[in-house]
Amino acid sequence: MIGNRIVSIFVAIGLFFIMVSALEISIGPVSIPVQHLIGEAWGYFHGMRTTDAVVVGAVRLPRWLAAVMIGAGLGSTGAVMQALFRNPMADPAIIGVSSGASLGAVIVIQSGLSQLSQWSTPLGAFTSGIIVVFVIYQLSTYKGRTAIYSLLLAGVAISSFCSAIVTLLLSLAQLETMHEMLFWLIGGLDGITWPSVGIVSIVVLLGLGLYTIQAPSLDIISIGEEQAEGVGVPLQRTKRFLFIISALVVGACVSVSGVIGFIGLIVPHLLRMVVGPRHQFLIPASALGGASLLCLCDVIARMVFEPVELNVGIVTACLGAPFFFICYENKIEVSIERRGNNMRSSSVITRPEVEEACHMSQPIIQVSNLGYRSLLREIHGTWQGGKLIGLVGPNGAGKSTLLRLLAGILKPTKGEIRVNDHLLHKKRTNWRARQIAYLPQHMNDQIPYTVSEFVAMGRFVYRTQSGALTKACRERIEEGLHRLNLVPYRDTPMVQLSGGEQQRAAIARCLIQESHILLLDEPIASLDLYYQMDILQQLKNLSSQKYLVIVVLHNIELAARFCSHLIMLNKGRILHQGRHKRYLMSKRYRTFLVCQSKYIPIHIVDISV
Repeated sequence: MIGNRIVSIFVAIGLFFIMVSALEISIGPVSIPVQHLIGEAWGYFHGMRTTDAVVVGAVRLPRWLAAVMIGAGLGSTGAVMQALFRNPMADPAIIGVSSGASLGAVIVIQSGLSQLSQWSTPLGAFTSGIIVVFVIYQLSTYKGRTAIYSLLLAGVAISSFCSAIVTLLLSLAQLETMHEMLFWLIGGLDGITWPSVGIVSIVVLLGLGLYTIQAPSLDIISIGEEQAEGVGVPLQRTKRFLFIISALVVGACVSVSGVIGFIGLIVPHLLRMVVGPRHQFLIPASALGGASLLCLCDVIARMVFEPVELNVGIVTACLGAPFFFICYENKIEVSIERRGNNMRSSSVITRPEVEEACHMSQPIIQVSNLGYRSLLREIHGTWQGGKLIGLVGPNGAGKSTLLRLLAGILKPTKGEIRVNDHLLHKKRTNWRARQIAYLPQHMNDQIPYTVSEFVAMGRFVYRTQSGALTKACRERIEEGLHRLNLVPYRDTPMVQLSGGEQQRAAIARCLIQESHILLLDEPIASLDLYYQMDILQQLKNLSSQKYLVIVVLHNIELAARFCSHLIMLNKGRILHQGRHKRYLMSKRYRTFLVCQSKYIPIHIVDISV
């Protein structure tokens, strides 16, 4: 059913594309009937030089193909940028390539180099755009990690600087060069030649193919970086790769047409509402939609003040303001009727015995003199499989930081972590994902995917090279849905679930990852008492199958009931680790609780097992 809907959407966009393409080629100062277009184009490429043939073959076909390639490049790059920045209002200009290309083109024109060759200005624009993107990327990268918000701030700052230089050059330019400069600043498709179309077509088509290959990674990155790293997405390498490809695609487009705004913002934003968030479909739909919209805008630019042609960038800019206004007016607070939890099973669902689990060697984490800035100091420990370890302590003790270090999300500033005798931070992300499943404390509450799609992300490292799920992956996904009682919600969007239901889906995603080390940061915080007990019992069952499970808990009674061992953290140091029964009832632990509660009396009950 979903497949038929997607096909129908693509057919509709395709028909719209064919219609606007026919208008793009046939309408102009010389009107050519639609039924004659193919014949005139065929005649031009076979040596016929009639007026209609020359108009179609030498003027309108390259202009149409340029509009198609530039629209496809901007639309698909906009979808990628919105995924990387996790913001549906991001567009290709956010990485600074448009402002950088404009600066390069204006410098070439002002210096007179544009008179040397027809390629001088496009080459200067392309080179300048790539240089600006490189500078922005370097400014936002610290210790090998590129923060999205740093990239955004650096992009805004550098783009503003480039715009200031462009304004300065415009004010100093002579009248005869100002028109040429304005072409690059406004954007237009007139004067396009076949050689320039050929270059931009190669770059855009290559970029589309590479974007599509990265679609599964973009799906996961769009819900959060820690989530992506936890399931095996090579985050930094993927971001760097996509930024380079985006810069090349947008740079090639801008070098031919100048700056054309809003295509990369409007198209993916609207199509996401129709096609859905999966980038396997969203990227090609955005490419086709971007091509269609730019062709339509070019038709409007030629018709509205005929015979005078407007720059197509003016038309796309005029679409931008109404688009934002419509988005604001149609902003709806969706009220969702929560379903009751009447699908609970009466008994704990246990994992089917994995055949090789009984024969595998126990996983082990070894930590020596571990430290991270001022948050953790002198952490030592060796934790083997077959244990359910409760990580407890007051807020700010360093529990989440320790778990992120053990998962490889953070790199320690001191000491080392070894997993199964391998230095953790020397291993690739996909290796870590096969060894360790990590559930972060905080999760994006606006996840646009269905429950089954979200849970399936736990099988990222087991997908085929084409990104498809294997039969074994589908079986594990079904198993995870059954174990967490999520089968009734299989096709329900995550945003329509309660916080507890979303948390169960996140736990299911970790469990189907089939890693023998589970690191879970407050997995039961959003759950009611029934599911708190149910999840902890399942984790206890897994630990009995030689799994190593470390879970952050604030409920000491549940820690005492289900956990076999305890790690007590306070102020970045381990106060106690080992079997917990005696420690929980000790005078030292009572004193610790009283100190942390600022001397408010605490009643310690007998919670021994």
